[in-house]
Amino acid sequence: MKFLTSSPRWQVSPELEKIKHECQTVFMDQCRSVLTPFVGAGTIASASLWSMLGAAEALSYAAATGEIIATQAESELSEIILAMV
Repeated sequence: MKFLTSSPRWQVSPELEKIKHECQTVFMDQCRSVLTPFVGAGTIASASLWSMLGAAEALSYAAATGEIIATQAESELSEIILAMV
């Protein structure tokens, strides 16, 4: 069974989607480990990490298609990460 991801141009198999999700989870765990020392007494919620990942994907797409310049994408993502901690 195939399904559409966020872009109708791409058909993604369930197997590939599972691998992508596993990689995203590992990456978010690594981000949590790196950023946790800067949080203080709190924790970084999974929703925040998913939000960061979605924003990074959207910003990189916007930069790649020329909607924004790379430095704008970097600056915006930095602000999102700083807001998490």
